[in-house]
Amino acid sequence: MLNPELDVAALKQEYANDRRALIDNILSPAIAEEIHSALAELRSYDLLFFIEGANRAATPAQLDALTNDQRQQMYQQIYQLVAFHTITTVKKADAI
Repeated sequence: MLNPELDVAALKQEYANDRRALIDNILSPAIAEEIHSALAELRSYDLLFFIEGANRAATPAQLDALTNDQRQQMYQQIYQLVAFHTITTVKKADAI
């Protein structure tokens, strides 16, 4: 699965020096091609979110059809809900 041509010693040294390593071509070409083919054949998907008190689903095409104002309003509603729950969770954690 991993590319057998990886220079493992050089990667270990890079990680030892920087505490991170960039690994180009980590997968073998055959595995990379299999993954690419599988992803290319995936069916379309819906995006799921919760606004206006209900679960919603939309295809990417439906979201693309929204005007900028509609998209901004939708994002604002989503972000407000996330912010509310984040603040509530933090306050509850502080109380413990």
